[in-house]
Amino acid sequence: MLSMVPVRKSTGEDYRALVNNELAQLGLNLQDLIRVSFDGAGNMAGRYNGLQAKLKEEVPKLIFTHCYAHVLNLVLGGARSSCTEAKNLFGLLESTSVFIHESFKRTSLWVEKISELTAGQDKLRRLQNIGKTRWWAKDKALTTVMERKLDMWL
Repeated sequence: MLSMVPVRKSTGEDYRALVNNELAQLGLNLQDLIRVSFDGAGNMAGRYNGLQAKLKEEVPKLIFTHCYAHVLNLVLGGARSSCTEAKNLFGLLESTSVFIHESFKRTSLWVEKISELTAGQDKLRRLQNIGKTRWWAKDKALTTVMERKLDMWL
């Protein structure tokens, strides 16, 4: 079962009430929880007022682990920011993406040229904005530009 609900308040207590409510609506018992995993934000992982602390008040044997996907993202982000070449590469990709997306004419030209290069393939390669926290976005941006030789742009 999957449930997606809007979050109006984001304190640990508010999340606890939300989790209790959603589990009850799904016919699940909070006492059956064995393990939870969240990112390191205080409202989720906080020792005293985070969601994991509030859940442990109700289920004392509950095991909390830091989300390893977030840990990996932090490690990769740290590695990238300590390497000047990587920092410059991703900065250039982000600047290029912003430059192209700021103009309808440049975006249309990008789509036209990339469509010619990827003719017969299912995916149209859109230039991805990178952002600061998602490693997959860096990979997608790099793959979009580097997977095909864009000789016509040089």
